[in-house]
Amino acid sequence: MRKAIITILVIISFTFSVQNLSSAALDEFTVDGDTLALWHMNGTVGSAAKKDNAEGTSAIDLTEVNTPGAVNGFDGASNGSYDFTPASNHSVTAADHANVSFPNQDFSIEFWIYFDALPSSGTEIDPISKWGGGQEAYLFYLLNSAGTYSLTLNVYDGSTLEGIGATWSPSPSTGQWYYLVATFDNTANEGKWYVNGQQMGSTSTITANGVRDTTSILVFGENNAGGSPLDGRMDEIRFSNKTRTATEIEDYYEGVAPTDDPKSKTGIIWIE
Repeated sequence: MRKAIITILVIISFTFSVQNLSSAALDEFTVDGDTLALWHMNGTVGSAAKKDNAEGTSAIDLTEVNTPGAVNGFDGASNGSYDFTPASNHSVTAADHANVSFPNQDFSIEFWIYFDALPSSGTEIDPISKWGGGQEAYLFYLLNSAGTYSLTLNVYDGSTLEGIGATWSPSPSTGQWYYLVATFDNTANEGKWYVNGQQMGSTSTITANGVRDTTSILVFGENNAGGSPLDGRMDEIRFSNKTRTATEIEDYYEGVAPTDDPKSKTGIIWIE
């Protein structure tokens, strides 16, 4: 009788753990009161849905350059992300608009990214750029320095150029999705980087007076000059007019990508 009870409990434990892990919600970002722009990137290439700004400002719906691909998104949704190939000069752009400019204000930029290839030593990838033609505002890049990868957000206030940087540790890999967030507190002049819900490195304090307002377009997949292209995918890009908190960022990530340890989940009966 004791053996039968133990067997039942083990089966229950296994069933509950599998159900818990497989039913974890993979949520897209939502439009809240702080959202300036949100691109879900769902749908076939060329469709209105693929290019739509879910926040509602149609002036910053996306324009596809050289027909990037459409592949599964971070949540596995068919055609749920854009696929960029450097040899084909793929990118998507949004027009200049107040919702993609952050003059003297707090902001956060969140996005999911997937690398088919990482930058070689001494080179960088520029997945988000509003930077070029004498209209520099901000630039996100991933740099490989002799095998050490760092994330940097360049900001320019019209006179001072500074970088908000953090070493990405452990190093990124190809073939998997990452949730990246850059935040800027304009009052404290502080910037932070987060990867998969956790802050990378220490908080950066800069002397630049925020980010200047420019007329350059916003580019995803490469920089404004067509250089430092991403070989990979992007999905779910959200711009906000606030400094998203560490708790918000971690809670979102834990909601869509639960811890790998099923023992931390509720509703599981464990037999050691």
